[in-house]
Amino acid sequence: MTVSIMDGHTGKFHVTSDDWAAFNAATYGNQGAVLESDSFNLTMETSTKGTLSAGLGIVQSRRFRVTDSEAVAFDACSAGMKRTDIVVARDSNTDGTE
Repeated sequence: MTVSIMDGHTGKFHVTSDDWAAFNAATYGNQGAVLESDSFNLTMETSTKGTLSAGLGIVQSRRFRVTDSEAVAFDACSAGMKRTDIVVARDSNTDGTE
């Protein structure tokens, strides 16, 4: 059995991103989540433009934080059509760098 300490002091750097990902997966599951109840509120300015508030979330066991509001644009659709829009955070992993 191999045991590695995560929260204790060992005198050297020892906590890895994989350690945190394993902890996050055990705590929150493998699905994405909003980690603060007042995070990522979307305020629509027009039918195609909105502002997404800052927040704290998790995607594929990796936590992320948005510190400033973000402008969001949606494609226009034909008049009279029902629309359902969704804002999604996706993890991007290139050569082991997220």
